[in-house]
Amino acid sequence: MGRNTAEVEATLARAAASSYWSESEARAVLEAYETSGLSVAEFARRYGLGPQRLRWWKKRRREEESSKLSFIPVHVAAPPPSVAGRD
Repeated sequence: MGRNTAEVEATLARAAASSYWSESEARAVLEAYETSGLSVAEFARRYGLGPQRLRWWKKRRREEESSKLSFIPVHVAAPPPSVAGRD
């Protein structure tokens, strides 16, 4: 999970007791869920979380990741030199 087990367990306990999740708590909960291998329903039941909230955060994260800006390489060419007397 990238974080120690006690810290993850504490975050999950806070999330279960709270009606509000901060971005960092939501990220930690989703990371724990994704590494658990459990279904959303089973994970939520095991940790006392609302499955709808977990699904909402998953959807939000997916939408944020799909809407990230990316850069496309562009080559800007100099305009061709004008030829005197062609006007």
